[in-house]
Amino acid sequence: MYRSIALISPQSDFSLDGLERAFRDHLEGLQVVRSGTRFRISVDRWEMTLTMYSGAEVLEESGEIARRYAASRPDRDVIASCERRLEIQGGADPHKDHCNDYIVAVECLEAFHGVKVFDPYRHEWI
Repeated sequence: MYRSIALISPQSDFSLDGLERAFRDHLEGLQVVRSGTRFRISVDRWEMTLTMYSGAEVLEESGEIARRYAASRPDRDVIASCERRLEIQGGADPHKDHCNDYIVAVECLEAFHGVKVFDPYRHEWI
């Protein structure tokens, strides 16, 4: 199972339309379906979802993530200022058949300026 959070800074050039284009360009052979602020990426029986959240609660949680897991990072204040995020969740993948699909999706996110990807289970920045 793949899980991570993409925190999007207020200065980011991120857009859902741009992310959709990047997914369609880089995730060959996978079905990409966008519904509002949610993406579903699938192939065969495996799927990954990315859902956008925003607002005061996200800003508060970003501040907590920055305090706990970015204390020594130079971009700590940027992380704390994020009031938008994408939550990424991929289905079970016991044989790692879709590990590369997850990595490419994360790379599509990281290509945008001001996007910081965090693994909330390992407490690591990706």
